[in-house]
Amino acid sequence: EITSAVYKILDFFPDEEPLKNKIKGKALEIMENLVLVCLPDNPHPNPQKGKTAVQVLKDIEVIKGYLALGKSQGWVDNLNLLILFKEYDKIKEEIKPIAVLTEKESARKESSFCRASPEITGN
Repeated sequence: EITSAVYKILDFFPDEEPLKNKIKGKALEIMENLVLVCLPDNPHPNPQKGKTAVQVLKDIEVIKGYLALGKSQGWVDNLNLLILFKEYDKIKEEIKPIAVLTEKESARKESSFCRASPEITGN
């Protein structure tokens, strides 16, 4: 849902604005990596889960910077920016425990975000 919200906000960016494509790309990377982090490990553990979670945390900070830049240009209003930041921060809080675990531990632990998101896990 957050990726869709980002795309809707991008309608207010000029079509030729390079930042628009940067934000689209980063939003898709975050979504793709969340799928990888949240996939069930059975029957094979995913030893890259922790590293992927770390990448999600970094990408969220990048997209927040891009969106803040869009706000400074007058393309994103303050309320929409705050809502997106709040939603991305919720994801960060759910992903942080996975990011800090060792690869072995991350193969056994799944965040509540993953369990609560049937569109990601396919449940």
